[in-house]
Amino acid sequence: MRWRVAATCLLLIAFAALFACGEATDQPEDCRPGEYFDEANELCSACPAVPDPDCRPGCGFFIEDDERGCPVAQCAEECLCESGQFFSDDTLGCESCEEASDPPGICQEQE
Repeated sequence: MRWRVAATCLLLIAFAALFACGEATDQPEDCRPGEYFDEANELCSACPAVPDPDCRPGCGFFIEDDERGCPVAQCAEECLCESGQFFSDDTLGCESCEEASDPPGICQEQE
């Protein structure tokens, strides 16, 4: 008789635990530094490692956060110009070395 009572209690506890505990979910405010909130799974996930960007030799890069809040590396603006171009501080864009009246050193290095 005692084992039936114990088995019944154990079964009731198991059912109560099953219904009381739903799926584990997080809220965006639960995420720690280095994590982002994955809306599809409703869980905090670790940000991926930051790979080095594929910049031209001698070009620098900077780290900024993406839309998830995870760090990403990007080439510096002056490194995004094509060969035969340079980054102009005047226009804040790429300019042709051929059209420059006083071409910077980067243009002579590309020749």
